[in-house]
Amino acid sequence: MHNFFSIRNQKSANDYWYQVRSYPYGFNQTEYLQKMELIKMQIEEMSFDRTANLDLPWLQEGPGNIGGRFNSLAMHPSDQNTIYAGACNGGIFKTNNGGFSWTPIFDAMSYLAVGDITIDPNNPDIIYVGTGDKNFGGGSLLGDGIYKSTDAGNSWTQMGLEQTAIITKVIVDPTNSDRIFASTLGNTYQKTTERGVYRSNDGGSTWQNILFVSDSSGVADLVMDPTNSDILYAASFNRINLPFKGKVKGPDAKIFKSIDGGDNWTQLGGGLPTTEESRVGLAISPTDPNTLYALYVDGVTLDTKEIYKTTNGGTTWNPLGIPIEVTEALGGFGWYFGQIHINPYNSNQLIVPGVEMFTSFNGGSSWIQNVPDWWTYEVHADKHDILFLDFDSYIIATDGGLYKTDDNGSTWNDIENIPVTQFYHIALNPHNDGLYGGGAQDNGSMSGNSFSFDAWDRLYGGDGF
Repeated sequence: MHNFFSIRNQKSANDYWYQVRSYPYGFNQTEYLQKMELIKMQIEEMSFDRTANLDLPWLQEGPGNIGGRFNSLAMHPSDQNTIYAGACNGGIFKTNNGGFSWTPIFDAMSYLAVGDITIDPNNPDIIYVGTGDKNFGGGSLLGDGIYKSTDAGNSWTQMGLEQTAIITKVIVDPTNSDRIFASTLGNTYQKTTERGVYRSNDGGSTWQNILFVSDSSGVADLVMDPTNSDILYAASFNRINLPFKGKVKGPDAKIFKSIDGGDNWTQLGGGLPTTEESRVGLAISPTDPNTLYALYVDGVTLDTKEIYKTTNGGTTWNPLGIPIEVTEALGGFGWYFGQIHINPYNSNQLIVPGVEMFTSFNGGSSWIQNVPDWWTYEVHADKHDILFLDFDSYIIATDGGLYKTDDNGSTWNDIENIPVTQFYHIALNPHNDGLYGGGAQDNGSMSGNSFSFDAWDRLYGGDGF
């Protein structure tokens, strides 16, 4: 029995579960979309012929204080109080008061896994949302393409790219709002050509694949030169989850550059790794677009291999020589993180989010940990996005909700009570009617109800069952 519960056999059991439910291997995206649409139609038909009374009111039981996984943050360009937060499988929430209260604005959609949120820099009422979990969770976290709102999130229109399954980044050209770029990972449960970088020249009505790397790798990160929208950098890596053949590393851990708006791409070298590695994250300086940083996740340890810096637009790269604590910040599963950020109000400040989070105020020469250790529960582990508000203030999206600092990490505040905790299983206490318990993704086991909406009891940490 002990061997059955080893990590290796747990993975095999999970692969077997997917294999017996898959066609032909993993989730076929076309059939997945068709079946989801069929289920939606069946539910709508049921509403006219129900034998049971299901018209009773729903009551939100919580929890509001535990938190859930968020992937993406976006802010109105001229109003710091208007913020959008995208959950990995809970839709999008909007605040108009800096996080004091939040409203769901994406619940009517069939696919609630959100990978990225982007606001048109020329019109803040226009918002693009890339669906699918950009950090590559299970099959239920696949998406159905890109959505567009022209009324600040009140209504949404599906704009294509359904077959890409996971969209990791959307960029709107600041000089031409009709030109949009979207990086995609593809359906990780099958080998497919629906991966890479796509471009639209008509506001999202049609799309063209302008960078394809391989049928088992997608693009995890995409950045644009802030002074020249024809210059883009894309980071690819191998990510496939075929039964018993899952990959989070490979020969496609590469960086590509385009100087003509994506028509042509050049693979960069000049000191970058040529070995099989995992996820790659990019950051470009807002004050000197020839300066970029690339974080490589090691293909063996799945921690940070190194952070590389270029000051000549990617021609040559030099390692920063990061300390061991930054190397280990990703906790041994860097494919789940693999990002690096530059503070746009201070181009010397770099941040590496992971299980822990580290920052440098001198371009990577030295580093400090700027969040409390994860086991204190003051700030949740597993950080996935950062929204900078000013020189010292920013919000981080974590597996346990949203946190804000106004003093560059010295103190933190939980700024939401959004009930998007991902439960694996729930139960009703048979000895206490109305008291619920459950186990959740990365938030342990807990119990409570609507009477304790913001005060559920946290019983255990980690992944709960």
